[in-house]
Amino acid sequence: WRNDYSATEDAYDFGGMSNSTEEMETILGSFGATTDSTIVVYAAGSHHDAARLYWQIHNLGHQDVRYLDGGLNAWMGAGYPTGSANQSVAAVEYNAPNTQQENNALATLDMVIAAQNNPDWVILDTRGNDEFNGEVAVSGAYGPGTIPSSVHINWTKALNEDTTLKSAEELQALYGDIIKGKKVIAYCQSGVRSAHTTMILTEVLGAEGVYNYDGSWIEYSHAHYEQKNPEVNVINGKS
Repeated sequence: WRNDYSATEDAYDFGGMSNSTEEMETILGSFGATTDSTIVVYAAGSHHDAARLYWQIHNLGHQDVRYLDGGLNAWMGAGYPTGSANQSVAAVEYNAPNTQQENNALATLDMVIAAQNNPDWVILDTRGNDEFNGEVAVSGAYGPGTIPSSVHINWTKALNEDTTLKSAEELQALYGDIIKGKKVIAYCQSGVRSAHTTMILTEVLGAEGVYNYDGSWIEYSHAHYEQKNPEVNVINGKS
């Protein structure tokens, strides 16, 4: 569950951030994973959570991490067996193979500010319509709105009705023209839904230069509404 791989409450002035490399190493080691392990990530319904964990493991430089398309429901629907969730596993020491991998996948607030109105970049808002339009501020955010110059594509548009991924052709039609020839920053409320979009762009469509904004709207709205950072502007927000 998300709290297991999120930063502790006192690590930042706001919530929703991913945890540290050391904490991820402890988690993976507790499950008996080594750098040679095939790690399959899945969820029962909230596939964006699975994608967030996939993204975090990938950022460690782990070579063989996979996302189960459709999650547990697809697995059971195909007639495959399930087992006990409480099987004991001998813990091992897990050492992240390449912690620098994160530099190629993680967007920061400074990167987001610099990318606005830069023709070489596109900023993707993967949240719901009401969040993008500033009609609601989800719990944890410091106010409503969206990042200037954002292009809105709800992350769920990439899913079929059964929550499996749409075909590569359909995904190319959805994202292709928008990201063509550009670097991409994807964001949502806290980098979870946008991790799903990031995974699709990189792993299905083969796009390069795609970054997930871990702090996402929580950090951005904190910088705007709480810190009054003059470089952090908002549209569809409140005065």
